[in-house]
Amino acid sequence: VTYARTLRLICDEGSYSEDGFQPCVACPAGNYSNTKAATACLPCGVSEFNALAQQTACVTCPPGTFNHREGQSSCTDCPVASPRSPPGSSSVANCTDFCHTGTYGVFGAPPCLPCLEGEYAPANASEACTPCPLGTYQGSQGASVCVACSPGNSTNATGATNESQCLAVCLPGSFGAGGLAPCFPCDRGYYAGVERSHACAPCARDTYAENASSVECLPCPAGTGNAGVNSSNASDCLPFCSVGRFSAAAGIEPCSPCQNGTFAPAVRQEQCTPCAAGSTSGEEATECFACQAGSSARSGDPNCTVCAVGTSQGLDGQEECALCPNGKYANATGQTVCTACPGDLNTQLPGADREDLCQPLCAEGTFSATGLKPSVGASCTNCSAGKRSEVLFGATACVDCSAGTSSREGSGTCDDCTAGYFSGDVAEFCLACPAGTSSGGGASAC
Repeated sequence: VTYARTLRLICDEGSYSEDGFQPCVACPAGNYSNTKAATACLPCGVSEFNALAQQTACVTCPPGTFNHREGQSSCTDCPVASPRSPPGSSSVANCTDFCHTGTYGVFGAPPCLPCLEGEYAPANASEACTPCPLGTYQGSQGASVCVACSPGNSTNATGATNESQCLAVCLPGSFGAGGLAPCFPCDRGYYAGVERSHACAPCARDTYAENASSVECLPCPAGTGNAGVNSSNASDCLPFCSVGRFSAAAGIEPCSPCQNGTFAPAVRQEQCTPCAAGSTSGEEATECFACQAGSSARSGDPNCTVCAVGTSQGLDGQEECALCPNGKYANATGQTVCTACPGDLNTQLPGADREDLCQPLCAEGTFSATGLKPSVGASCTNCSAGKRSEVLFGATACVDCSAGTSSREGSGTCDDCTAGYFSGDVAEFCLACPAGTSSGGGASAC
């Protein structure tokens, strides 16, 4: 029997059986089960109910109802003469009359209290009174309505208790505390476009108000503007700066011309825009022009600068000139190309600015005592494996490659070991990492 029982599923909450195992029966309405493997359902208590079967808990009777018996599927409505009751009532004795208009109570039921001055309760069964809204007042207790202020008057806050709290509403063009009397006219340069304004607003840029009590600001004539807010005179409207000119004061007269290297493509500019790199402009420019080949300019430079000796630039609109590479020179300014050294002559450094810097230098990966080839047609000595020439051209010695790099004989550079390889100092080859180890690029060990 015990073995057979273990193969059966237990009953879920909301259902039961004689031994708590399936097959199970749903708890009927008015009952519940909140545990698994229940052998019986429990009845809902007084003040509760369950309208549906197979429930795990009971529901409290809502306001206006009661339940004085266990195991019920519904609650009983309170009598018409006393329709109010708190939630979870268990007796008809809990049913009472409702609070009438002008009074309030917990759940809208007795004991009821009258609304105070400045409050009202417009409906039966009110649980609280409401302050009289703006523009109304109430001087009596137990009121169901508030009294409206006379036309053109209002109150400064809700909950007014006396007609004397009804004050004149400030008209457009004036302001007052809370928008009510005493009201004061807006100053020149300010306006109030609606009634009951708490404050006057300053005229926005490009508008003005010459008169006090203005309800709006007037726009400046077309093509003119003013420099700030609260302008009070039409004479503050000044012409816009024309193209190529600017003014930090709102882009209106008096204006100044844009300086070299800057431009203003539209009217009313508060500042000029720097020309992009590789271009410049003249004074009072509306656009920039590209620097020609053989010259350059950084952003905002007042002029294009011709390339210095030892440099060149072959393209228009460039930010800088480039040094002549090894083996070339430029002995004049404004060059678009560098001149190649004659024959097999070379320069030791980039940026050569004269032809006599072209010399019979030792090539990359070779050296001599002077850095020059020993004689015409002769060669310099190759750097040994694991070394490189100290400079690319014209080296007087070779230097050791550091750990993690290697070089072949006659090399001008030391190359990093690739991943999975390593080397010590002065290495001709990088060695593979032993089995079970690894390395990144340029490793001196695995």
